Amino acid sequence: MKKQKPQKNVTFLGIVILILLLSAVAWFVSSPKKEPESTVTKSSEVEHFTSENLEISFDAKTPVLMKDLWTNVVLDYDGKEIVIGRSGSDYQSLREYLDHLIEINHLDAISQEEITIDDSPGIILFTHTTDGDYPTYYVIKDGWVFSLFTVHPELFDDLDMVAKTFRYHPEN
Repeated sequence: MKKQKPQKNVTFLGIVILILLLSAVAWFVSSPKKEPESTVTKSSEVEHFTSENLEISFDAKTPVLMKDLWTNVVLDYDGKEIVIGRSGSDYQSLREYLDHLIEINHLDAISQEEITIDDSPGIILFTHTTDGDYPTYYVIKDGWVFSLFTVHPELFDDLDMVAKTFRYHPEN
């Protein structure tokens, strides 16, 4: 004669597993949901930056990574950049410099707006490309031409703030 397995133990074990599964599902469904954290934090905080290489300072919204390079400063907002460049100039005026720049680079200049940057005459040059229209801010300080630009329209307001707070402070 064959020995039969006790049904009581199998039934009891099945009920325990079922209760554990139902408890786990109930806990998962009723537990508070935590929103995933964003990898990009939008902030309206402003920070003062200084470039020792270019001898300039300015304010910019954070979070931003500033790369202080030999001839330019790059403000990196998660891959979207504002660039502040510096180059030497033998031109007596910013207007002469820009006329030459437009000619040799065949820029499609839409308009120019005179402004003041760091108590000096500056110009915003608006150019047209196949990707859109872009402003570039220019100012001459002690024979250096500084240009400030971005190709990201969402950073135009930030670029404007950088230009308005831009200061050149050469070491004497």
